[in-house]
Amino acid sequence: MGLSASQELAPVAAVVNRMAIASASPSRVAGGSLVPQSKRTGIRVLLAESIPLVRMGLHNSLENCGGYAVVAAVSTYREALQILQRESVDVLIACIELDDQSGINLVHAARRQQPDLRCLLLSESESEEELYMAFKVGAAGYFSKMIAPEPLLKAVQQVADGCLLLSTDVLMTPRRRNRADKMLEQMDQPLPEPSYLPLSNRELEVVKLIAQGNGNKHIAQGLGISDQTVKNHITAILRKLGVNDRTHAAIYALQRGWISDVQT
Repeated sequence: MGLSASQELAPVAAVVNRMAIASASPSRVAGGSLVPQSKRTGIRVLLAESIPLVRMGLHNSLENCGGYAVVAAVSTYREALQILQRESVDVLIACIELDDQSGINLVHAARRQQPDLRCLLLSESESEEELYMAFKVGAAGYFSKMIAPEPLLKAVQQVADGCLLLSTDVLMTPRRRNRADKMLEQMDQPLPEPSYLPLSNRELEVVKLIAQGNGNKHIAQGLGISDQTVKNHITAILRKLGVNDRTHAAIYALQRGWISDVQT
């Protein structure tokens, strides 16, 4: 079953059983949507957003709506993990670009700390690498930062009830829907272990940074090399792995265990 862009929030039922995401048990699956057993009230939310105005807007939307309690609103990975150590949280809403680390890294660490935690990621760029890594680390939703308050509040409720969601902003073209489908369907397909590792240590470093959602400029800065050298490495990686783009290079390496941790 493929992803659908027919709703503002598109539940992803086709891949739920294939993903290592702890979620509330659905009563049934019908029409491509997870049907929760019950709606929750008094949902405790932790906000992790680097932009003060956006953070304030999220906080006010949740508090003014009723049925939600904002445990804290922070701007860093470190602060969010400190809150999670001492507070009970139902849903974490995090932006991809926090002040100190990636929101993807935060979801990864937070779900290790609280396996039942439900997480929503908000992105400015909505890259396919981010989409893949968001679900790989256990996010239950991935949305554009342009999402309006009403569908976001609905998403928090649905995620707390056990749904796995994408916004139609992420699925706005058939090409992106098809690629998202393929990435999600490939996530746990068993693959034979290769008898050798075709990539150099530096190429593996590049692939890991791609899997973390970094663009060429950030990869170059992180490794202390030029943008052109990064492009050369990526060209070599695609040729050696026999894939057509950087997203599938990251998937290829993750599936084979060549890179096993998305944290920095």
